[in-house]
Order: sequence, then structure tokens, then C-alpha cells
Amino acid sequence: MIEWFVEHFRVDYRGRSLFCTGDASIAAGYKTPSSTLISIEPLGDYSVCFSTKCKDLFEHYQFYWSAATTSLETIRTDMASLGFVHQHNGGLDEAAMSGHEVMLVAERFRYSVVA
Repeated sequence: MIEWFVEHFRVDYRGRSLFCTGDASIAAGYKTPSSTLISIEPLGDYSVCFSTKCKDLFEHYQFYWSAATTSLETIRTDMASLGFVHQHNGGLDEAAMSGHEVMLVAERFRYSVVA
């Protein structure tokens, strides 16, 4: 998957991203008693990517591609069909409103605690 993102968008979204969602109920599902929900925004240049058809790529991988018999070609074809949107220095609102996993790459972030 890393190679697919680099080939298509020239960004290692799986290796360099902060993974997030605009859906507070999904984010709350990851919260533990010792953690808190935060809102983040990139500072400076950033790239954002999300799928219009897949809520969580890791879950998709586990369900569809984790079998040893799954070919690399099958994964590449499926990746191309998942409707990934990639933007540089834009698209944050669209990504957040998608309700899907958002991959956000930036050098720095600002955060605030969600009450």
C-alpha cells in the first residue's frame, strides 16, 4: 500500500501520516480512560488524503486482502477503485466531513482539547 500512495500522490501516506477523522463518534471509539479527544490542524504546508468509499483502510485490508493468496495486483486494482482524494494545502473540510479515515501529513500541528 505504501508504494501505491507514493506512486499516485508522491506522498507516503501510510508511513508519515497522522491518522484522524472528522467524525467525533468514531474518534470517541479510540478514546481510553487515560486519553482525551483533540482537534488538530496542520501548521504550514500539508497534504491530506482520504477515500470516498472506504471508512478505514486498515479494516479494509484485514477483511479483503489479508489472505496469503491475495495478489499484489488485486490489492493495486482495489486501491484504484477506492476513490482516494489527495490535496496539498487544501481539502481539510471535505476530508473531515467525509466521516472516513483521514491521512494528514505535515511537519507541525496545532491541537486543542475537545470539551
